[in-house]
Amino acid sequence: MNYVKRMIVRFFGRGWGIEVIQAIDGRGLRIAVLAVLLGSLLSVPIAAAQQRPTLEEGLEAAAIRKYKTELRNIQELARRGDPNGFFHLGLMHYKGWGVPQDYAEAMRLFNLAAEKGHPQALIWLGDAYAEGKGVPTDYVEAHKYYDLAASQARQGELELSGVYRDLADKKKRDLASRMTTAEIAEAQKRAREWKPKALLQRE
Repeated sequence: MNYVKRMIVRFFGRGWGIEVIQAIDGRGLRIAVLAVLLGSLLSVPIAAAQQRPTLEEGLEAAAIRKYKTELRNIQELARRGDPNGFFHLGLMHYKGWGVPQDYAEAMRLFNLAAEKGHPQALIWLGDAYAEGKGVPTDYVEAHKYYDLAASQARQGELELSGVYRDLADKKKRDLASRMTTAEIAEAQKRAREWKPKALLQRE
């Protein structure tokens, strides 16, 4: 994994700030994109604080501003049925970035993206079930979605597919340490039986 990708994993966990720019303009990952976000640190406001923000805080603030600025474009992508639009609008609702925080709406949008094989949406669905945010805590469902995310990322052609695959695999391993053998087997069974609607429509 190169330096840029390590930065994305470290500071964004799931690549949100970088991926939204890819989704909107259709261009591949550029180091310049990361440079823009790093440069945004200089303009990050520090409310009621005398210390400088950490690099992670600055990058997150830059990503939030980017989402707010591109809200209409993201909504248009979602209206057209684009999985990136579904995912990023869902993330905005999940985090409360530029729109009211609404876990139920976030899950609905994540599911729409996941049905089209979107690996990030599958990871966030796994997180939601693992943490009980918007849905009851369910390790079996969480493991299933992490498994699916890793599988979809392996089939993907995006430059960040390897990042998503490795992240999903790590989350799956960490979660498995808290599950019984029977629960893991059930999660694997559910993952094998799951198919994105996009595939079902072609069959």
